[in-house]
Amino acid sequence: MVKGKSVNLFLIDGEVTGRIKCTLANWTGVVYKIPRSLLAESKSIAALQQSAIYMLFGTNDNNEPLVYIGQAGVRKNEDGALRCLMEHDTDGDKDFWNEAIVLTTSNDSFGPTDLNYLENRYFNLALETKRYKLFNNAEPNKGNVTEEKVSELEGYIEFSNLPIGLLGKKFLTPIDETTEDLSKVDRRLYLSQRVGVEDIKGFARETNEGFLLLKGSKVSRKWAPKLSEVLKSKRDAVPKDKNNCILEDIMFTSPSAAAMFLTGQSTNGLIAWKTKKGITLKEHRYKSNFKKLQK
Repeated sequence: MVKGKSVNLFLIDGEVTGRIKCTLANWTGVVYKIPRSLLAESKSIAALQQSAIYMLFGTNDNNEPLVYIGQAGVRKNEDGALRCLMEHDTDGDKDFWNEAIVLTTSNDSFGPTDLNYLENRYFNLALETKRYKLFNNAEPNKGNVTEEKVSELEGYIEFSNLPIGLLGKKFLTPIDETTEDLSKVDRRLYLSQRVGVEDIKGFARETNEGFLLLKGSKVSRKWAPKLSEVLKSKRDAVPKDKNNCILEDIMFTSPSAAAMFLTGQSTNGLIAWKTKKGITLKEHRYKSNFKKLQK
């Protein structure tokens, strides 16, 4: 049974596009989302003068999501996290970002060892999930941490995933995470279609966020001119092997978009995608929803 969690979101400026403070019940962590345009207005927030981990979010020249992960220790006669953010605001080398996430604690408990470990772990988690390109030039140094401290900090990271996601940055959440246990049920869907002389085969899974096309799916080399240029650009950009099979998972908003991405022609995803037993996605959804309504 899924356990509910109590989350408190405080809209500092009274609007969702402004600054937001996020806390969880039974957690000492405090998470802030600060738009770059509101840094100067944030000087009165005491927690931003503490030691913290911060993340800068934006996009690169290819409009791909980008993140920079850093740490802010309190320096003599200078503020902590906010001072670092203000320095990055005038740093021409990091001009990509428009929002920052700051992670600290209600009792200002992060020391240098904690910051080193957290910076390294968040960096590597971002590499694993592959939702964002990393702006960092190198992997941060983890430092030497005791087993007890590792357990404590890993607990902090686990709790922090929820507020970071609620603030619109799900870069720590695996892209194929679903509400069901994948070890208990095969949720994969399959597409098999002839396009010209090519046999196109796709593998996908429905997730909480959308329709996930899985790596190994083969892409047609053809593309109908009337189809979306955005979809075509996405298709051209994704890495493929010599057989034109994609080398990474890709999220789509619908099964039809994923099907058109593969086939290069107009395709009804509800019919094209089927379960292992050959049931169309349309029929599968109907049966699944009907069963749930009967419970």
